[in-house]
Amino acid sequence: MHRIAAVLLTLTTLLLLPAAGAAQEEDETNSWSAEAGLTLQASGGNESLTVFTVTGGLSHLETDVYEASGNVRFRYGESEGVRVVENLRGEASMDLWPGATWSPFFFATGEQDPIKKLEARLNGGAGAKRTFWQDGWNEVSTSAAVLYSYENLDVADSLGTGVTQTARWSLRLRGRTELGTGSRFEQVIFFQPAWDRIRDYQLESVTKLRVALSEQLSITTDLLYQRDNTPAPDVK
Repeated sequence: MHRIAAVLLTLTTLLLLPAAGAAQEEDETNSWSAEAGLTLQASGGNESLTVFTVTGGLSHLETDVYEASGNVRFRYGESEGVRVVENLRGEASMDLWPGATWSPFFFATGEQDPIKKLEARLNGGAGAKRTFWQDGWNEVSTSAAVLYSYENLDVADSLGTGVTQTARWSLRLRGRTELGTGSRFEQVIFFQPAWDRIRDYQLESVTKLRVALSEQLSITTDLLYQRDNTPAPDVK
């Protein structure tokens, strides 16, 4: 857990360091936005369940120059004294020339989940984005990228290790719109098949809704769906 947390922090720092240096030169405007969140769910009775989620994020506000963001999320939960949830996930990305029809981007993600026997999964790659419509933060775009995937499963195969290294395609569809001052809706879908085995794919859908209550306070609802079509043995 400590190793992957250090990797995620390093990836985020490397991607955001050039932008942070430029942001320090601007005294009158806020170039960056930082967020932190804590969620606790607890229930008791015939069964007990406790789950907490910690999130943090950093994003560049002047998206007409470039887009850069990084975030991390940790979830942990127990039911009747048994661990049922433990997931650490982080990502960092940078889009150059986001206002152009075509723009290159770079990204890195990392995940650890003992429940899924996932010791570590690290992805990194680069690609190009095609923007069909853009008006400020509002956008409809699609992108294609090539990524390198390192995966370490808590299992032993014929070689005595659960480590695999795979080249993958990464296809992304994104739509987002500003509903009002501080209120936003965003939908992102990722499809990442192995370059030579389309049945070995990872699918992710992220839906985000933010409703602003004031300049400092907002309510955010996230819906995350993930599917790994080739999980570790004995994992559904």
